[in-house]
Amino acid sequence: MKNQFADLILKVQLKIYNVFFDHPKMTMSPDLMLQHNKSNLSLQQNEEVKKDNNINSDSVSNRYPGLRFISSLYRSLSWIVALLTIVVFIYSIIQDRGGIYLGIGALVGGGILFITLLAIAEGIIVFVDIEHNTRMSAKNNEKKS
Repeated sequence: MKNQFADLILKVQLKIYNVFFDHPKMTMSPDLMLQHNKSNLSLQQNEEVKKDNNINSDSVSNRYPGLRFISSLYRSLSWIVALLTIVVFIYSIIQDRGGIYLGIGALVGGGILFITLLAIAEGIIVFVDIEHNTRMSAKNNEKKS
């Protein structure tokens, strides 16, 4: 049951990534990506059993799925804001009565909101990457001592 739920979450995340991210690995279908991840995971598990290490070395895509989902929501919201900003700008330019000032205001406000939402999305991913790098450093330090 737990594996089926994890597979379902992975499929939903992959569909979201396919829509919002331009990543070469994400151009695969969710089923093919799931099989790819399972085969990589089984290889990693075999290597970890051999190494007697209890820290999974390459589980970045499996860790913190909620944060990755929230990041993709912020990213998609930022692009929606950008599109709405462009629509409002074009509509205000078409209007005859002082629409240029509204258009410029919408462009500036929408641009600031777009950049802010995109920065939040990237910030979440940076924190997840920092956690992964810290975990890998701790793992390497344990091996050396």
